[in-house]
Amino acid sequence: MVDLYAVCGRPVAHSRSPQMFNAAFAAAGVPARYLRLGAVDADGAWRAFQSLDLRAMNVTSPFKQALLAPAGRVDAAARSIGATNCLVRDDHGSLAHNTDWQGVCGALRQAGIDPAGKRCLVLGAGGAARAAVYGLLRAGARVMINNRTPARARRLAAEFGCQFADGERLPAELEQAAVVVSCLPDGVDIGAGRHLRPGQAVLEAAYRQPVLQQAAERAGAIYLSGLEWLLQQALVAHEIFLGRPAPARLMHRALQHRRAAAANSIVLVGFMGAGKSLLGRMLAERLGFSFVDTDELVCRTAGSSIEEIFKNGGEDCFRRLERQAVEMTCELGQTVVACGGGAVLSRRNRELLRRARLAVWLWVDGEEARRRAAGRGRPLLGPDRTSRDVIRLLQERRQHYCEVADLVVDTSILDPAAAVEVLHDEVRVALAG
Repeated sequence: MVDLYAVCGRPVAHSRSPQMFNAAFAAAGVPARYLRLGAVDADGAWRAFQSLDLRAMNVTSPFKQALLAPAGRVDAAARSIGATNCLVRDDHGSLAHNTDWQGVCGALRQAGIDPAGKRCLVLGAGGAARAAVYGLLRAGARVMINNRTPARARRLAAEFGCQFADGERLPAELEQAAVVVSCLPDGVDIGAGRHLRPGQAVLEAAYRQPVLQQAAERAGAIYLSGLEWLLQQALVAHEIFLGRPAPARLMHRALQHRRAAAANSIVLVGFMGAGKSLLGRMLAERLGFSFVDTDELVCRTAGSSIEEIFKNGGEDCFRRLERQAVEMTCELGQTVVACGGGAVLSRRNRELLRRARLAVWLWVDGEEARRRAAGRGRPLLGPDRTSRDVIRLLQERRQHYCEVADLVVDTSILDPAAAVEVLHDEVRVALAG
């Protein structure tokens, strides 16, 4: 049985966390897979965490604060910060951690910068900023907070017993700070780069669309990418996950390999009843792509329905035709492909799907799959199948779905419009590279 781990957020398709953790798992021979989990909101992310039976889940924006409450237990750091970036399941339920604060201090110290006694300015007031403030204060820094919404910065400063810098004071605070930590979202520019100076340390959480890097380098400041923060917090999370020290050099190397932009076609995999055909058609329309359903392609090729193929030739005949259908779709561009529920059973299919596509696993729990498939001519979900049979079949395929998938979305309780909205947002991020 393969253990599943994930990182959740919205969007999350850009995350490089899977690169690090999958490399570490493979090197250690750990039977585990780390995925990206797309969700419409924090409630959906929490439900997927439980429904998918994830061993652990890292949490990124905008869910860090909202996912603290559902956890049954909260460690001291996460409670003080008021946010979690690391949820772990064990025999006693769920435990919320926060390793972001260690990521901030670890990134600075890795660069030879000790924050103790230094004037540090934190930009932002969300979950990442809360962790940065907590970590810097623990390290003995003098912390100042600025945020685009002053009221949030004031509340955060009062909560942690540090200072607040309003907009008028920001230029002076930027010039005086020894360390600037930007926790602003990707691409958000408040003009801080105009006030940086030589010798400052500038750590920017956003690594997909950083705005301070060029300004910091022009000013002669020491620029630290958010990738270093990501790595340092991941090293701590790895030890929490597996109870052993993380392979820091290996994870650092894996992090440096920028994931290539996905081919401009999308493949949807998942169990019967997950919504691949319906959502695939809707997604293709949103993207302006063509749509192909491998089950429909099999039926056109055979001139028979799936039920007739199973009846006359058996499952082996159907799987042979299915492999041919998957191969036929591999050269298609600007296409959304909905694969049959069992397409991943073929090793050849899995190799093709991993190599050629952005693969999205649409997850549906066994009971919901059985309800949706009732009366729809599914040979493997016939009326004689019990709930236990369906769950067993789903579990057998689960490891194959996660083997090929780049992204997983739980469709069990989402209405089609909401599910397609999540898919569309994530696919656009993934196709952008």
